[in-house]
Amino acid sequence: MTDELSRSEFTPLDFELNFSENGDIPSVCVGSGDEEVSVTGYADRVDGWIKGDKLYVRVVDYKTGVKAFNLTDIWHGLGVQMLMYLFALEENGSTRYGKEVVPAGVMYIPVRDVLVQTTRHIPEETLKQLMAKKLRRSGILLDSPEVIAAMEQGIEGEAKYIPVKISRDGQPSAGSSLASLEQFGRLRRHMEKLLRDIGRQLRAGSIETDPYCRSQSELACEFCDFAQACHFDPTTGRDKPRYLYKVSRERFWELIGKEAELK
Repeated sequence: MTDELSRSEFTPLDFELNFSENGDIPSVCVGSGDEEVSVTGYADRVDGWIKGDKLYVRVVDYKTGVKAFNLTDIWHGLGVQMLMYLFALEENGSTRYGKEVVPAGVMYIPVRDVLVQTTRHIPEETLKQLMAKKLRRSGILLDSPEVIAAMEQGIEGEAKYIPVKISRDGQPSAGSSLASLEQFGRLRRHMEKLLRDIGRQLRAGSIETDPYCRSQSELACEFCDFAQACHFDPTTGRDKPRYLYKVSRERFWELIGKEAELK
């Protein structure tokens, strides 16, 4: 992590930043009155880079397990905390930091020991490269050459830390996890829609047992502390899990674009 920060013009601004009514940044809120939904929490780290009169902000989350940023999850309402914090900073961060805040992205950073299966006499430099690949960050970043260059200097081909690949002409390749400011705006509206929908379901008293599943071997019940209380049993034929169908990158942006058109 020290090497990563030494290559970057982005510097840590806050650790364990509190998003709540009496915290460092106001709660993430959508709606008003009886329709208001408020989300509180902590961002592990907030990084920033000043360019002119703007502060570009990146939200970082440390993960000890195996977790990758996934647009399919975002579409289904999972793993959205970092994006909520990012958009809360865009709205209210100027009070804390004294400059207009521009969203520069979100990123998961793995903090775990890694095991690499290889030969006994592998060169040390090659081993370091293999381990670095295991610890590569995932996320979504602002599609701006200046911002990307500020996040990691001297990228040639594939970045070492951020989820970006640079083609021969010096531009980010199609495999990079990038989004334009306009797309970040769509993401923000999608987050707001998710919160409103969750709020309506809670107020309607929805208590359906419909845990998500990604495959026959990956069911949310495996990680749920309340599995014994809800008595969900897929073997009865009555209880059915909620399948999270995969959404491609192109399809994701198309779908949230349609959400904006319906407004």
